[in-house]
Amino acid sequence: MTRALTILRRRLVGSVFVLLIVVIGSFLLLEAAPGDAVDAYIVSTGGDAGMIELLRHRWGLDQSELTRLATYLWALLHLDLGQSVTFSRPIRDVILERLPTTLVL
Repeated sequence: MTRALTILRRRLVGSVFVLLIVVIGSFLLLEAAPGDAVDAYIVSTGGDAGMIELLRHRWGLDQSELTRLATYLWALLHLDLGQSVTFSRPIRDVILERLPTTLVL
């Protein structure tokens, strides 16, 4: 039984590290992509330079990459996925609302 617990513990720790690498990797890939979320939002809704600066500040895109990564990891740790721009609700609520249907499929 002790050997099984040791293997389980090792796999759980390994899974946490893999998940952390995937999250950081996806964050870095999004950072390397041209443009940002504000550019995509402004293209679909329209807006001026003042609106662009306001949204970048509101969404934290005017901070350094390291600060944004730390904030992102801290929020994920607390299951705070942010606010949905489309639904104007917390993303966690949107996911939980649709999860039962997804699991049935």
